[in-house]
Amino acid sequence: MRRRLAALALLAGAMTLVAFLAPACYAPEFSACSVRCRLTNDCPSGFACLDDKFCHASTSDALCACSPLRCEEIPGSCGNIPDTCGGTTVCPDCTPPLECGAGGTPNVCGDPSSCVPQACAVDESCGPSVDSCGKPRTCPDCPNGKKCDNGHCVACTPDCASGDLACGDDGCGRMCGSGMCPDDRWDCHSSGICCIRSGEHCNPLPEGCNCCPGLFCINGICQSASGCAMAPNLGPDDSDL
Repeated sequence: MRRRLAALALLAGAMTLVAFLAPACYAPEFSACSVRCRLTNDCPSGFACLDDKFCHASTSDALCACSPLRCEEIPGSCGNIPDTCGGTTVCPDCTPPLECGAGGTPNVCGDPSSCVPQACAVDESCGPSVDSCGKPRTCPDCPNGKKCDNGHCVACTPDCASGDLACGDDGCGRMCGSGMCPDDRWDCHSSGICCIRSGEHCNPLPEGCNCCPGLFCINGICQSASGCAMAPNLGPDDSDL
């Protein structure tokens, strides 16, 4: 009987350990749509802050429905805070000597003598900007599908011409193609395609169609032409009929 009870206790302990170690399980206090990350973009280990400003166990989770932020959800909150639903939440003023945002966290009362700047928000902050303590900083580039706009990553759709000669800005702050034209005879045309400039050498066969718009490869040089003559009539002459 004692052996049986001991075996049952061991089995129960093993099941508890497995449940504790099981991956992708939410702890009760970290259930879906319960932990916000609006101010710092920080989440518990294993969680990610998504565009809905809630912590998620997976980046593939569905976004949470919009729930207006309340002052009491942020200890020490102050000032006017975007409520994440398009409105504004007005929180009380700080008690001196604390000042709103002076500790380095926006909209939270802090001591101006011990400001700790926030790190660049991953995939949110970009380029030269000012940190939460008023000092200059430079954040990494935005990920694909976003561009940098006044220090913030915003969604965009890359727009490039097709083919190996694509060039120029893709509209998202990156270069189309390799970012370089084949050699110094070529320019990146406003159409977003590399082409050979006027007066530059061109090879009629592989490069004849690559002169810039309005130019033709004539005698091995890209140049303008007043018009194209019709090909000679290679059929029988009417006078011979």
